[in-house]
Amino acid sequence: MTGPTPGPWFTSPVYKDDFDIPCVDVGPIQDRSDHEQYEDAICQVIGANHDAEANAHLIASAPDLLEALKYARRFLKPGNDMAFVDAAIAKAQPQERDGQNAPPVRHDK
Repeated sequence: MTGPTPGPWFTSPVYKDDFDIPCVDVGPIQDRSDHEQYEDAICQVIGANHDAEANAHLIASAPDLLEALKYARRFLKPGNDMAFVDAAIAKAQPQERDGQNAPPVRHDK
């Protein structure tokens, strides 16, 4: 298995797909001003409400969040916090788990 599509990722403007459904695409190309379907999209979030757009922006931030988490991990001491961070990183990198599903990420406060 290769890895995920390298970041950064961006969101498209809201557009209507072939079925006239409002959508937002997420993908690696920044300048998406044509309001057409994004052929190289990583994913398509359906809906034109605030939740759909927020979800698209969260997905688009995934590569940056993963890199930030890997960087922050260097400053953690072994323990519950490191296990929490490691679980989140493992969930984002399935190619390093030999095809195994990652367990849910939980943090005990």
